[in-house]
Amino acid sequence: MNQFDELWLNWPREGQAVGPKKKAKEMYAKKVKTEELHNLVMISIFGMKVWRAHLHSTNSFVPQLPHVFRWIRDERWEDEIPEMVVKEKQSIMDRLSDTSWADTTDNLEITHDG
Repeated sequence: MNQFDELWLNWPREGQAVGPKKKAKEMYAKKVKTEELHNLVMISIFGMKVWRAHLHSTNSFVPQLPHVFRWIRDERWEDEIPEMVVKEKQSIMDRLSDTSWADTTDNLEITHDG
């Protein structure tokens, strides 16, 4: 799966139109050129899902989602987000940047079949 497909599959639908996939994919290719930025985009989508779930659970107004193309075009991953989502976003960023697991190969057993 490529990075755009990951975004497309994870975009919250909630019964709303997501817009044209081809235009969104073209805009993604123009705007998101590094893996680091892709990770930020995905974390922002996750944060948006968390915030929207919170709004739904408290019977609060939930604004309509923009089409994916517009969200990418306008670089909406840079939008301010509520504090509860910021904390969750930081936790995810910490986990993504933690590579300490890679140093623990002591108990790694490699087998070859054939």
